Amino acid sequence: MRRAIVIAGALAFAFADPARAATPVDLGPGRVNALAAGEGRPYAVLDGNSALGPFTLLRGTARVATFADRSAEFPDVEVLDGVPTVTWGVPISGGEALFAAPGEDPRASVELGFGTGPARLAAGQGGVFATFPDREGDVVVAPTRPQRARGAYDLPAPRALTANAPESRHRPLDAATGAQGLLVLDLVQTRRSTELRVIGTGAPSRPVLTVRGRRDIEAAFAADSRGVTVAYVSSGQIKLARSSGAAWARRVLRSAAARSPTVARARGGDTVAFEQRGEIMVSVRDRVRVVGAGRGTDRAPHAAADPETGRTWVAWTHRAPRGRGEGRLLRVR
Repeated sequence: MRRAIVIAGALAFAFADPARAATPVDLGPGRVNALAAGEGRPYAVLDGNSALGPFTLLRGTARVATFADRSAEFPDVEVLDGVPTVTWGVPISGGEALFAAPGEDPRASVELGFGTGPARLAAGQGGVFATFPDREGDVVVAPTRPQRARGAYDLPAPRALTANAPESRHRPLDAATGAQGLLVLDLVQTRRSTELRVIGTGAPSRPVLTVRGRRDIEAAFAADSRGVTVAYVSSGQIKLARSSGAAWARRVLRSAAARSPTVARARGGDTVAFEQRGEIMVSVRDRVRVVGAGRGTDRAPHAAADPETGRTWVAWTHRAPRGRGEGRLLRVR
């Protein structure tokens, strides 16, 4: 009983005051795959390490559910009105069979359809939506709640956001809700060029980045009624692009050997996390500090902000020199 009280007190300390919460909370064994926040709480998806399923959903440090089939990959999580929704893909010929489910009961899953890449979730008016590339390579959006199908064997038709595949191949990297609706951070590849672009209702008309040839670009973004912020890697630099209209204002946040950017926005303030030489760096209001360092390596951060309270968390995977990966969580705002 005393141990439970001590643990509860430590969690309250870690989640209550970002200025005092200098020590990350241990989430347990497994790689951190996704992070979301709602109603003042963080929700993380870790490798399940269980015969029950490959992924485990945590609320804070408490286990909510283990979900998905053994062969599943690419999980994501989003929170709306205190209810988490998870999504995942199952590899099939030519792509992924995509599924979503409420976190409390992952057995109540909904098949989203077939995708040529993973699904990314965003919460908005009317529910939680998944965006993914369809068979042709266009970006589509599908609801994660059961919908009335046209026939006994039909899936509800997703709504298309692009219509120029296969000449242009699209890969949604991230999804969020802006001032006018759902927005998607889209990596667009043709034979000759690669673009990083935000698409959707009210999206900036100009691309964030255009380069020659086919390139993979690490990027993430966040949006709210005040605008959009994109964090991306270019020539080893973490760059930020901000927009409240059609154009982008760009700046370099960190200029040496940086990777894996993630960004969260709450009440107009941006939190950016990224990896640099095996350490986790966090920028709050453009001031950078180290939050994950020491013996071993710290990789692949995820950032999430609660839109109601403004509380913001960063989670990542720590690997000891001769140990397995473990999840770490820290409130930074």
